[in-house]
Amino acid sequence: MSSSWRLAAAVSATEQFTKMLAKEIGDRGITVNTVAPGPVDTSFYHPSETEASTEFYKLLSIANRLGKVSDIVPVLAFLCTEQARWVTGQTIRVNGGLAD
Repeated sequence: MSSSWRLAAAVSATEQFTKMLAKEIGDRGITVNTVAPGPVDTSFYHPSETEASTEFYKLLSIANRLGKVSDIVPVLAFLCTEQARWVTGQTIRVNGGLAD
């Protein structure tokens, strides 16, 4: 099995688990969501990518850049607030419009 198939299977399983868990524990006032960032410019990202793949990911983004941690954190912070109480069972893509 190629790595892209494994990744697709893991993403699909995560999204389904998010929906199922949200339904299972939602009556307790608990929300469950998945945040799916695109490529983020971190020390974790760079060792496994080449200069060519990084440029490719930049081209796929509307802003022509990799994401930054500061792009992702506000979404996570929002999901922890009372204002997000109606957001549950969702996969939220925070990826600069990445065409994946």
